Amino acid sequence: MDLDTVQHLVSAAAGENSLPSPRGNRRFRDRLSTLADRLTAPPPKRW
Repeated sequence: MDLDTVQHLVSAAAGENSLPSPRGNRRFRDRLSTLADRLTAPPPKRW
């Protein structure tokens, strides 16, 4: 990954507007990890 991609991921994770998790506040690293997993996951199967 280049620096621009990493900066984009960090900015996106910091501004993520999701519902709070039932177990309390999630750490920034957890949110960033979730975002990275979603962006790098294979596309969904077609119908």
